[in-house]
Amino acid sequence: MNRRILAFTLLAVVTAFMWSDTVIEWWQSTIEFFLRVNEGVTESVLDSRPGNDVDLHVLVWAATSLVFVWAFRAKWWAVLVALFFWSALVETLQPAFTEIRSRQLADYVGNAIGVAVVALLFALIGRSRSVNQPSSPAR
Repeated sequence: MNRRILAFTLLAVVTAFMWSDTVIEWWQSTIEFFLRVNEGVTESVLDSRPGNDVDLHVLVWAATSLVFVWAFRAKWWAVLVALFFWSALVETLQPAFTEIRSRQLADYVGNAIGVAVVALLFALIGRSRSVNQPSSPAR
């Protein structure tokens, strides 16, 4: 399958996921599962997480950003900027598609952090590659 088709398919799934009423229930069930399994290990970490689902937003948009960078290698910076604006649009339109979810500043911030982490990662990788490339001999 073409990488770009895969990326846009993932974006459609993520958008539907963010507009779904079940996303909150699914995420809370996942957190509760990890609190029950190995409670002594996970309790302190999971109890210190934000009370809302901002961590889910970071995770989802970082993963989506990674797929888009993989699909659009040469134009990764522009693609991540567009993805950031798409994530903001998804949050803005969320109340039109779900009864229990609403616009929250923390969700916008989580989306931005997810995309920004990937942008920073690839900016650092690009910088590292340019620094480590041998320079051409001076003439």
